[in-house]
Amino acid sequence: MVDRSVLRIGDRVRFEGAEHQVVALSGNAVRLLSTANEASVVLAPYLQAAPDFAVLGEGGQGDGRVARVPPLGLLATLPEQVLTAAREWERHLVEVETGLPLGAPEGTQPRTRGTT
Repeated sequence: MVDRSVLRIGDRVRFEGAEHQVVALSGNAVRLLSTANEASVVLAPYLQAAPDFAVLGEGGQGDGRVARVPPLGLLATLPEQVLTAAREWERHLVEVETGLPLGAPEGTQPRTRGTT
């Protein structure tokens, strides 16, 4: 076990009888992902005061990778205005990265630098 009071993204913790990974921190809210792939959010003081709480290790899966929370349904929780803006940015970024607009027909040639 790791003896420290600071939680970091990627830490493995024991809480409520199960092992979890810290996948996000926001203020005093801690987003956990269980080994059963179930996400939860808990306040840090509540988490750290739990009788079985322990930091089991650092760095997630032992190979430096941090497990990601499955993104299913996360966009649906955003306000419509924010979602619309996110989709506009997605279209723009896809075109910048690939030279093709999102949903371009098969066989469309990517734009090259300096063309409009």
